Amino acid sequence: ARRFTLLFWDGNESLAKMAMGAQGAQSSIYYENAQRRGPRMGGTNLLVKRFFESERYKALYEEKLISGYRTLFASDMLRQQVETYAQLVRQASLERPTLTNQPKYDQAVTKVLTFLDQRKEYLAAQPLLAGVTAPGDSSETPELP
Repeated sequence: ARRFTLLFWDGNESLAKMAMGAQGAQSSIYYENAQRRGPRMGGTNLLVKRFFESERYKALYEEKLISGYRTLFASDMLRQQVETYAQLVRQASLERPTLTNQPKYDQAVTKVLTFLDQRKEYLAAQPLLAGVTAPGDSSETPELP
């Protein structure tokens, strides 16, 4: 069997590309209308389309999506991590006032937190993720189909 490995790429742009207000926060969990990047922009991403045509891959994707949602969004871990790092930067800025433009930095942090809140709300409304709770929560969580 032929195999290949997906490589992590452009991780530094993950939030920046999606954080376009509510529209970015409501990006499909199945990447419908995912756009190709490069000189010939537009059209469906053929690789994404082929992955989701495989029931095995789709089930694995959904399993990982539920796990990631539970850990990062349902628990608010991602939001808390942003707030923790932002506080570290604010403390460092008090000691070194030229480190950052604090009002501009605070605006950027607010934008990221707003995006995370909007994304969480959108994700929680998706049938696959509805009812998924944080680790340790005693509420029922749906099983994969």
